[in-house]
Parts: sequence; structure tokens; C-alpha cells
Amino acid sequence: MRQPRDLEELLQIADDHDIAWHGQANRGDLADPDDRLFTRIEVAHSCRSGDDTSGRLIDSMVDRVKD
Repeated sequence: MRQPRDLEELLQIADDHDIAWHGQANRGDLADPDDRLFTRIEVAHSCRSGDDTSGRLIDSMVDRVKD
């Protein structure tokens, strides 16, 4: 998951329907507030990495067009 809004939507659905679930990557219990915080931080970091990669690709394409 790379977008914080996707995670928040998933957490809201789980809360609304009283669904307990666990993440595969870190085996955290997302019903636990501390594990939710850690997961939010991981998703925010992933989002930033995606933004950085996208920016580098765009810069590279602009440079090729200029050349």
C-alpha cells in the first residue's frame, strides 16, 4: 500500500464492520493503536519513496526531451 488514504479507508472499513485483521509484512495487529501508528508511518514512507521515484523519472524524461 503506497497511499495513506487507502490505508485509512481500509482501517475505517475494519472499524465499521468490527473486523480484526493482521498485516502480512510485519505481522502487526492493526486493531492495536501502536501497530496502526507504525503502519501509518510505513505507508507514509512508502508514499514518499514513490513520489521521489516519480520525480526522478519525470526529470529524466524532461532531460531527454531537451536533448
